[in-house]
Amino acid sequence: SKEIRDLMAYLRLWANPASDPDLLRIANRPRRGLGAKAIEKIQAAAGDQALLPWLKEHGDSLDTRVKKGVRRLLEDLGEPPQTALEGLERVLETMGYLDFIAAEDAERFEGRQASMEVLIDGADQELALFLEQWGLAATGDKSRGQGLRLATCHAAKGLEFDVVILPGWEEGLFPMIRDGGDPHDQLEEERRLAYVGLTRARHRLVVTWAKRRMLRGQWQDSRPSRFLRDAGLVEAPVRAQAPVHRRAPQVDLDEILDQEGGAYAPGFRVDHEVFGEGLVLAVRGMGPTASIQVRFDSGDKKTIRANFLKPLGYPD
Repeated sequence: SKEIRDLMAYLRLWANPASDPDLLRIANRPRRGLGAKAIEKIQAAAGDQALLPWLKEHGDSLDTRVKKGVRRLLEDLGEPPQTALEGLERVLETMGYLDFIAAEDAERFEGRQASMEVLIDGADQELALFLEQWGLAATGDKSRGQGLRLATCHAAKGLEFDVVILPGWEEGLFPMIRDGGDPHDQLEEERRLAYVGLTRARHRLVVTWAKRRMLRGQWQDSRPSRFLRDAGLVEAPVRAQAPVHRRAPQVDLDEILDQEGGAYAPGFRVDHEVFGEGLVLAVRGMGPTASIQVRFDSGDKKTIRANFLKPLGYPD
């Protein structure tokens, strides 16, 4: 969605001030008087130099109207935030981005706000780490050789790749119809995202789905997404059927914790002797030294080493 791309552009720009595409995206969102003509003047004056560093050095040399917008932009950006959450809060509240998108499209505001909350939910971590986990850090470093780029369908809009791999195309995962909101509207939005994903490949497209998947401690039989049938990628029609549940074997959680990878995954319940019980949002690293981001029942979010937490298992 547009708002997610805007927010990620701010975060990437803080991480990489030389990212001109991100600067051009957010320069006038919210409005700062930096429309197309102002941007043309800035680009002409900067030549082949990166725009944001040039503006910091030479922004006062521009004409009065453009200079006013540039000063506001530089004040808004300020120093890079320590965490992604700090940056997002700065954009949404201090810069007035929430008010801006509410005025831009009042009818869709609630839905757009909900999509931003998904981004915010796991953002209480170091900025570079957050961008790395989202697969959206624009470093421009090609010296690392071949590799994979991990991105959401939202983030891949407008991009193409020689090979695209789309995992998890199963009913219940994609499309995923959430509680609240209009189911038809949600389905159509998911269908649009499916189209985006399926049309990103230049030469080879690989779509996968699991026959069985463990969800909340239970094995559940899966079936291919209806979007694969609609696209003609599966022959048999996707028939609705009751999922088959099988309880996973009972294991000693303390024993798992001592093994490589630890016992934690998003959605897992944990307990801390000071902060109490909470829900795992994200995991980085393996074993007892892994960094676990937890939203505690008190509402606080903390990143804590695994060996300071007691695993409780998945919620019932």
